[in-house]
Amino acid sequence: IRVALNNQYSTSILFGATIDLQNHSKLFVMEAEQRLSDSWSLSVISRIVSASAQDRILYAFNNDDMLSLEITRYF
Repeated sequence: IRVALNNQYSTSILFGATIDLQNHSKLFVMEAEQRLSDSWSLSVISRIVSASAQDRILYAFNNDDMLSLEITRYF
């Protein structure tokens, strides 16, 4: 699901989920970005993995969660 607001801050949010019902594995992704002013912006990215041992591909990334916070200055 992507939400892009047409506001003065150029706000956008992305959320996604992949759920394997057979192996009970889950992957969640969230990204958000917003301008704070004319010269600053804020970005947040999060990925959460929860995999069972039955899922051979995704289990290598089990509990390898990630959170990124980025503040950017434009000049």
